[in-house]
Amino acid sequence: MNTATVGPISDKANGFSSWLSYDVNDQWQVFSRYDDAKLSANVNPNLRDEYYNIGAVYKPIKPIDVALVYKNEKVEHGINSVSGADANGSYTIGGSSNGRYGCSASTACTCTGSSDDERGFPGT
Repeated sequence: MNTATVGPISDKANGFSSWLSYDVNDQWQVFSRYDDAKLSANVNPNLRDEYYNIGAVYKPIKPIDVALVYKNEKVEHGINSVSGADANGSYTIGGSSNGRYGCSASTACTCTGSSDDERGFPGT
């Protein structure tokens, strides 16, 4: 019997990120961020993760900052599992029909269903 052992497949990822913040005055600031990553060069070369956020910060008094943020993330041609500092911060983006995850600071967000329409993103 002839058996072959195959080692791990070599892969790499690349992308870029940009961000901007602007102090409107002493109490208000606006900010945004954009990330675009190709998550796999060899195993799944079409796998892509695109993320952006935009928001505003209000500083009513010096030690307190209050922010409102809109976040949006889309994975094309596969899935991307993202985890926070603990298991409660984990979620999966993507799937067979390209997944999207978007929310604001005041909205509870989940990424369920198999299509954008089921996730509350009609026509995307």
